Amino acid sequence: MRHQFRNIWISIEVQTRNDLRALVGVGAELRELGFVVSFHSGKIGHIPVRNWMAEYRPDVLVLRGMSWGFRYMSYFDANTGGEYRPLIIIIPAEFTYSVFSPEIRKELHRKPTNREVGSSIDLVLCIHQEEKQFITDTWSSISDSTVIPVGLPAFDRFAHQQPSKEDSKRIIGIPEADIARNIVLIASRSATADYENEERHLNMLRRAKEFMGTPPEYVKQVIQFHVLLSICFISATKELAKNCPDTIFCFKPHPAENENRYQEAFAGIENIRIIKSSGVSMTDLILIADLLIGYRCGSFLEASIANVPIVNFKPELVDDTGNKFELAYKAHPQSFDNLARWTVNHPRQLVDLCSKYVSLDESGFKEYRTVISSGGLKLENMIGLLDGKSSQRAAGEIAKLLDQSSRCRDNQSNIRNKDRLFLAKATNRAYLTGYFQPYRIRTNAFSSIRHIILILLKRLKKNVRKVFYFKSSDSTNPINVEDEMQAYLNNRRM
Repeated sequence: MRHQFRNIWISIEVQTRNDLRALVGVGAELRELGFVVSFHSGKIGHIPVRNWMAEYRPDVLVLRGMSWGFRYMSYFDANTGGEYRPLIIIIPAEFTYSVFSPEIRKELHRKPTNREVGSSIDLVLCIHQEEKQFITDTWSSISDSTVIPVGLPAFDRFAHQQPSKEDSKRIIGIPEADIARNIVLIASRSATADYENEERHLNMLRRAKEFMGTPPEYVKQVIQFHVLLSICFISATKELAKNCPDTIFCFKPHPAENENRYQEAFAGIENIRIIKSSGVSMTDLILIADLLIGYRCGSFLEASIANVPIVNFKPELVDDTGNKFELAYKAHPQSFDNLARWTVNHPRQLVDLCSKYVSLDESGFKEYRTVISSGGLKLENMIGLLDGKSSQRAAGEIAKLLDQSSRCRDNQSNIRNKDRLFLAKATNRAYLTGYFQPYRIRTNAFSSIRHIILILLKRLKKNVRKVFYFKSSDSTNPINVEDEMQAYLNNRRM
């Protein structure tokens, strides 16, 4: 079904490759319905995103955080004189809303001091009824009818046909000589380790309380905890690489972390690969991993769905006074604990377990088996429906809203339909070229020959979307958004 306002321009926020994997299906489904779709991040090529939005004005913004709608709209009111007011749709990036117990939610997420955070939001597409309840309880300015459970689009991929593990390794650029080597994925959980800088620290405290209702004492403790957790993971990873030289350890920093710290720490160690958040999604890594090591992190959900064994590395850390980080421990969901097959508390236990795992020696596995926790949840309680159709449901709800919105009718006269299509294509192309050129199409001999070669290779059914994610020298990794959307549709149809 094609909708009456099919030339509406929808721009979807994706800050990392994880975000793109999470929402590429929603974009592809919206485009199938006839809408004009683009993806945006902190910059559109060389242009800061806020400047780009105020200048080119997509009709609809799909954002990843509850506070962003309010912050963007405040910027537009101040810089466009209130002329630009897009529809704001939120598909939350974090699914921790659904994995905290009600008691922990009340302790860590109180009412935001800014009561207007939800006032700019037209639609929220959440995972399930429990998450909906949390959202409406926390942001009182968001009405019940505005929040609709659709499942988690990020996990649709697991319900679609996937290539073999060996082919997945080739697709993301692992050298042929390393295809047969074991791959252990280490997911860093130290999201706020770089917030010790006073200015960033103060901004985080202010925003957490203003937009999420999070107590400042919790934020302070989490920052201290993450600094120590990062140090502990660096030390443990070095020991693992030393004791398992034939295994490749893929270390994935949290998207909020500065990767330079890890580049320096692991410099010269042949079997450690640092994976940039801009280069590869966690889902792609899960599909090639033989083992996942992390600390109570969301990647446990993906690994559980993909049947990748999990080690929950929970070092017993204390602050300068010798006290445990009680608030920080609560902030990292206990719900994930039961998803791990093994749980260890010390780097030497981690080395022992990993050494035995990669050598297929099961003699020591039993002592590290996870003890089922009363605070843990079952997988199905956290991820909602896993039928591969969450993206379709999300696109359907967005289309329903847009068909009913008078603001979309008003916006149709603001910019020519043809211009919308050009601008959206240029926005998506900026991910590939690093530069935003809305009205220029390069037509030189080299690009023409390259285009013909790609068409021929595709007809021969060769894989032409290989990206070498393991090149640590590259500051950015090109993304072909068109290919990503087409790949989603191809896999969904199989």
